[in-house]
Amino acid sequence: MIHKAPKIDCRTEEDIFRYTAEKLKDRLAVSVDRDPLARALLRVFSRYCGHVIQRMNQVPDKNRIAFLNVLNVSRIPPVPARVPLTFTPVKTPSMASSGIVVPAYTKVAASPGEGETEAAVFETMFDLAVTNVELKKVLALDSRTDRYADKSFLATVGGKAGPGQFAFAADQPAGHGFCLGFNPIGERDDITELRIRFEIGNSGVSSCPWQTLEWYIPALDSEISMKPAGDTTRGLSQSGEVVFRNLPEWPTSPMHGRDLAWLSCRSSGPLPAAAKGETPPQLPLVRTVTASAGWDVSENVPAGAFFNNLPIDFSKDFFPFGQRPQFGDLFYLGCDFLATQQCEVTLKIKMTNPASDGKRAPIAPVNRAGDPRIQWEYWNGRRWVGLECRDDTQALTEDGRVSFVVPPPSARTTVNGVEGAWIRARLISGNYGREERFEFDNADQRLRHIPATLAPPCIETVTLASSLTAGSRPPELVVTDNNLVFEEINGRTPFHPFQGASEPYRALYLGFSVPEGEQNAFADRGLDLYFHVCGAEGSVFVRDDMARAQLAWQYWNGGDWIETSAKDGTGALNMSGLVTVRLGADIARWNECSIEGGSELHWLRLLWKEGAFECRPKLQRVVLNTVPATQTMTLENELLGSGNGRPMQTFRSSRVPILQDVHLQVREPDMPPGEELETPGEELERILEQDGMEAVETIRNAQGEIEKIWIRWQEVNDFISSGNRDRHFVVDRQSGEICFGDGQRGLIPPPGVNNVRLRRYRTGGGSFGDKPAESITQLRTSVPYVDSVVNLEPALGGQDIEDWNSVRERGSRWLRHRDRAVTIEDYEDLAKLAAPVVARAKCYPNRDLASDRGNRVIKPGVISLIIVPHGMERKPLPDLNLLRRVTDYINQRRLPDPELVVLAPEYVQVCVEAVIVAGTGHGEAGVLDRCRLELDRYLHPLTGGADGNGWEFGERPHGSDLYVLLESIRGLEYVHSLDIRPAEESPGLLQTGIFLITPGEYNIRLGV
Repeated sequence: MIHKAPKIDCRTEEDIFRYTAEKLKDRLAVSVDRDPLARALLRVFSRYCGHVIQRMNQVPDKNRIAFLNVLNVSRIPPVPARVPLTFTPVKTPSMASSGIVVPAYTKVAASPGEGETEAAVFETMFDLAVTNVELKKVLALDSRTDRYADKSFLATVGGKAGPGQFAFAADQPAGHGFCLGFNPIGERDDITELRIRFEIGNSGVSSCPWQTLEWYIPALDSEISMKPAGDTTRGLSQSGEVVFRNLPEWPTSPMHGRDLAWLSCRSSGPLPAAAKGETPPQLPLVRTVTASAGWDVSENVPAGAFFNNLPIDFSKDFFPFGQRPQFGDLFYLGCDFLATQQCEVTLKIKMTNPASDGKRAPIAPVNRAGDPRIQWEYWNGRRWVGLECRDDTQALTEDGRVSFVVPPPSARTTVNGVEGAWIRARLISGNYGREERFEFDNADQRLRHIPATLAPPCIETVTLASSLTAGSRPPELVVTDNNLVFEEINGRTPFHPFQGASEPYRALYLGFSVPEGEQNAFADRGLDLYFHVCGAEGSVFVRDDMARAQLAWQYWNGGDWIETSAKDGTGALNMSGLVTVRLGADIARWNECSIEGGSELHWLRLLWKEGAFECRPKLQRVVLNTVPATQTMTLENELLGSGNGRPMQTFRSSRVPILQDVHLQVREPDMPPGEELETPGEELERILEQDGMEAVETIRNAQGEIEKIWIRWQEVNDFISSGNRDRHFVVDRQSGEICFGDGQRGLIPPPGVNNVRLRRYRTGGGSFGDKPAESITQLRTSVPYVDSVVNLEPALGGQDIEDWNSVRERGSRWLRHRDRAVTIEDYEDLAKLAAPVVARAKCYPNRDLASDRGNRVIKPGVISLIIVPHGMERKPLPDLNLLRRVTDYINQRRLPDPELVVLAPEYVQVCVEAVIVAGTGHGEAGVLDRCRLELDRYLHPLTGGADGNGWEFGERPHGSDLYVLLESIRGLEYVHSLDIRPAEESPGLLQTGIFLITPGEYNIRLGV
């Protein structure tokens, strides 16, 4: 195909001059070298001839343009830039009840940039219901892998957004655990042993995931980790006890609405997953759980002691019943825990003179021949009562222990003026020997001397130790935490401590805060959420049979998740766009939410029910109060003029170029054939079928009679297929000229005064609208209760009107493909027509490059089409939206037999390592910067190369090209050494030849 028109005469002015000079010399013997006047005249003649030839050579090109114009191949009008605009409402109480709506076509401008004389004005595309709720939390939960991820960074409005993530990706083990809430156990805090008894009600429980159970004492602002001293439950896989020793302080905490002593457990790993085709492993069922606590006190000397009413000094050996014990003598011991009911007390007594080992005693061994008996007693609040105890001392005659449990009625009392908790030992019978005495012997009738046998007990040391056991008792409340949800359970009810989600779907949770005093901020209105998608994970592609993911929106109504309708402009989160979710009046806070701060929020969730994301789009931001806008200006009710009833009448719009749809109306004297608008005839019915009821606009007077009838006419490319009753017109979008038919090809507008008008049309567009982020901030249309507006993302996609060279090339190609995709070149040409943003397209038949990037397998019936968009970034990559536009456009113009795969290109980075020598008098840093900039320009895939037209697929630069490039840079004397190293995005990419080059890393150093 010839892209340039042939020249009629290829001669230049110099050619004409030489040719004429030779003829003058041959025929007239006139030499221009000797005759200056002849030379000057000949130069003038050659100059005029050159102008004539130049004009003649333009004739074929103009004829070609005229020919393309006849074929209706005209310049593509400018493309407006698109940008999401985020509006911020005023924080006032009156705003809540008013309901703010930013209407469509609201104008927002960007300040003129450097070298610009006017501001770029953008218009919103849809009505936006502004809300004062805020997005606070974003979480992903994957119930299949039992993992979650906190993605609250997606709700960040200010600042630069992150690199983006797949919305449903979850990489952290989901939380599973439970809390046991007990009333305070006992009256002491220093628990030395806590036993939690679990009765597991099912067998065959998997123990693998529970080997990493974590126990802790929760608090409002922290937690205290605890490690079990023993666990016979094997991670809650069987009945048994979990034992804790030397517990820290265990205070009560106000959690879950109850002030209890809480003990929590969680699993650090995910739930056990079922292998494909197998039954899921069982999870434990706790039928009963009870707790008992124990307190141990180290051995201490009693706080006080008395023999009858005499105090005892523990710093030396002492006689508990004095040196002459008698019936009824008392030995008192005092200690605070002796009043603690159910306390297990042990008195450890070491005798100075034990009866069994009296040979070593410093005094006579205690005498127990008199069968002494003592009774240990406690004060029950009214009197001294005997204790049930175990006495290993044999009435204080041997070393040993006295053990007992403090009975429930134990109380404090005062002994010898000292108030406290007391026990006592009372000598109730027998003796420890008798003193020296004289007795009368009746047989001898005289006094007989009986030596003393008295040997009272003497105590070297006495210590007290105690332990207290309380329980066994069930918890007052059990709270499980599974899948972001708290569930409260009565402490005596069986429960599943760990359980999976009830729905086997992956979900994205969105939590919103509502200002105080606004109970129904969501009711009966749509909530607009803007999802900003930036590329995809891995390679980006679209194929014909790609199954899109099926998503469902739900909101929490206080008791259940309610499915609701949504208008999705993101194509199931595959591209940036607006999602409008309809919410009911019963939306409520999710009080059962276990996420920190989540119980104070209203929640939506997005369920991924079926289908697949073959390309996983990366979600970069989710924002409220955002609406798409374009760099256009919408004009309404512009009068074009009056119909004169003549054929081919033309009008012109006041603004050019004209973009998108044109809504043109003509005022007609009568209704189209048909009785009434309510009972249309055939022609009127056809008009209403094309544009709906708004196709006919009637204006009535006070009496209800129709005064004016405005009927919408249809735009067509040409009148070739128009009939004499078709209300058609043709628009030249660049010049703004609007032409009507001649009565045979298209209906002629009826005569009338100002009866032709543009009801609505748009103008604007161009690369002028590509603005950086946070630059579109000037609100040109006043909207009540709106404080500010900003573009969080840059405005992109603006393109100027198509140049004539592109028109000629496109027209020539159109003659070949005629809007049908048959050959390889047809697919490439139609891809560029699908979207002006497409800079290059490359088609590979019998290849599926989406699944076979290595290009190793021939697949008949599959066509791969690579799309490269315009862009100055190093690696221009299309998004899924562009790929789908190209796919849909081509599918309408091809046979359905071959499978079409549209995908993004892969790049090979060209890394350069060079040693250069700078010229004298040139700054070395400046030379290095110029080298890098020139390499970036030369190696750019779209605008690089020697001619600035970019690089072809599979084409690579040679070292000699870069030598020439660098040595032409100002200030560089010569290149000392140069090395080129390719860096592949995927292994084997160079061998396939299906790649584009792009600038890589540079290591340029200065040599001597």
